[in-house]
Amino acid sequence: MGRSSMSYGFGRTYPGKDSQERRKSRAQLCLRTLKVSRLVLFSIGGEHERQTVDRASELGCPYVLIDRYFTDKPNVSVCSDNIEGAHKAVTNLVKQEFRQFALVTPPKEHSVVIERIAGFEKAVEKARISQKDIIRLTVPYEIFNESTQRREQMLDNWISQYYGQFTALVAVDVELARLAYYSLIRTIGKERAKCIAIVTFDDPEIDGIAYVQQDEKMIGIQAVTLLLDQIHHGIRTPKKLFVPMEWVPSS
Repeated sequence: MGRSSMSYGFGRTYPGKDSQERRKSRAQLCLRTLKVSRLVLFSIGGEHERQTVDRASELGCPYVLIDRYFTDKPNVSVCSDNIEGAHKAVTNLVKQEFRQFALVTPPKEHSVVIERIAGFEKAVEKARISQKDIIRLTVPYEIFNESTQRREQMLDNWISQYYGQFTALVAVDVELARLAYYSLIRTIGKERAKCIAIVTFDDPEIDGIAYVQQDEKMIGIQAVTLLLDQIHHGIRTPKKLFVPMEWVPSS
């Protein structure tokens, strides 16, 4: 998304988590020195995102949310059609006659995760797949702050316990798909792992995994267009734009 934003004259800033006042003051001084008057912020974590949006609203700053929105606060956002994307993923698996699923997700802290889970639920209900044929694992965000060995151990233990109860695995996050893929190989062996279909969102860069691809270029273009409408024309009507996702079969 960085390239499409930069082509419109915007830079991309990656914020850190350190919120000490001294660092904030240095950052503010730096921005004033550079004569920066507007920012596109990429916040880290649900709490930080909400704080950023609330602060921008208080200051009257133009902003556009990308793949995020808040149901209790009017805002302008551009999102992938995550519900339909998840529906496509499950529907394609059902067409291949998969009927036992594992669903691997982060916690429901973001609208993206909530929508992808909702799309999954919509699809399995439509396909009349029983809830007893769905195994679920919620992976806490904190696990990514721990060692690789700890993450692998968590997935390995879970797959060792449940792998005989699912034939297809849907990971709503691409990093979780990678973890699950390598865990299956370690736990049950490469040949048996090939019998389990894995589907995720965005390209995991692993042969044999199908995925639903976001149109990042279009999302970036739409977001910058909406931001420019706010900056130059004062148009701040709350709206939420959806960008279709594309199903990419496994290679």
